[in-house]
Amino acid sequence: MSNLPDFAQLCRTLEAARIPFGVLDLQGGAQLVLCQRGGRLFGPFIGGRSVGWIEPVLAQPESFAALLKSGQWNIGGDRFWIAPEVQFNMTDRLRHEQTFALPAQMDPGSFALTQTDPQHWTLAQSLTLQAYNLGSGSVSLDFASTIQPVDDPLRTVQAYHTLSHSVQFAGYSQSVTLRQKPGANIMTESWNVFQVPLGGVAIIPAAPPLEAVPYFGDPVSDALHLRGGAIRVTVTGSRQYKVGYKAAHVTGKLAYFQNLDERRSALFIRHFPNNPSSVYADEPPATAGRYGQSVHLYNGGGMFDGYGELECNGQTIGGATGRHESTDTFTTWVYSGSASALEEVALHLLGVSLTV
Repeated sequence: MSNLPDFAQLCRTLEAARIPFGVLDLQGGAQLVLCQRGGRLFGPFIGGRSVGWIEPVLAQPESFAALLKSGQWNIGGDRFWIAPEVQFNMTDRLRHEQTFALPAQMDPGSFALTQTDPQHWTLAQSLTLQAYNLGSGSVSLDFASTIQPVDDPLRTVQAYHTLSHSVQFAGYSQSVTLRQKPGANIMTESWNVFQVPLGGVAIIPAAPPLEAVPYFGDPVSDALHLRGGAIRVTVTGSRQYKVGYKAAHVTGKLAYFQNLDERRSALFIRHFPNNPSSVYADEPPATAGRYGQSVHLYNGGGMFDGYGELECNGQTIGGATGRHESTDTFTTWVYSGSASALEEVALHLLGVSLTV
């Protein structure tokens, strides 16, 4: 993680690029940077260091300027795209690698960043996307995400007094409204992606019998099977693959456990309203009709070997759903401290151990 931009470096780089951004102060001195370009959230920063992955070139204004000039979209952070990916991001699903093209309307988009008070920020944009594989034609959407701090979910448990002396907590929520304008018979979903640095362990609690759905690449065995009540995958960057998991089997919580330094570790937990009755329309490029995955795990490899991704989706609107608007809240809890203290946090909030 030492090559990732720290809080001060990131702010200097965004200022030099004249990209609007804001800072949301979280508990325990942690900070979250909200960036208008791409609708990104960076951090949370604990002691100046980011828990999430940030493109290393953002450490220097000159290298970031070169990246922007190249047209590269991937600057890291916590972002929202619009799903299904197979519908909007590739013109030919059977040639997905050759025909993948991220719509500029989606990223970097045309977000507006506004602040209503010191603890409430909003990222919003309107966009029109062309559908290719699951539908045809175009769909116009309004997207808005309100970001604010949240309380420690453990504050009411009996162990809190002791545990609060052992760990530092920081949390925020993103309340996302996706509204589809009349005229299109196309399904859409908000799609949240949190990019994580290499070396940590992704933990996705799930129930047997787990149904793992490979999307592409050659997944490791750990990404396809449960161990100790969860999928547990070390994000290595050694090979590129993506796997989806059925909404019927996951719990609505994703986690990432990593070492910050020799003494401190961090446990990132994302909670989202997993609803197996929703469609979750995205499908693997080569497997038509295999939908229903609300969670995806991506392991970078090859030219994308610096990070992994924890992905989860909002509820489906449009098409046969009969709904044209959804509001979903994605909540993030981050704890830092010793590995033994974070083990207790994991048992409380994930229902599984950090190790098997």
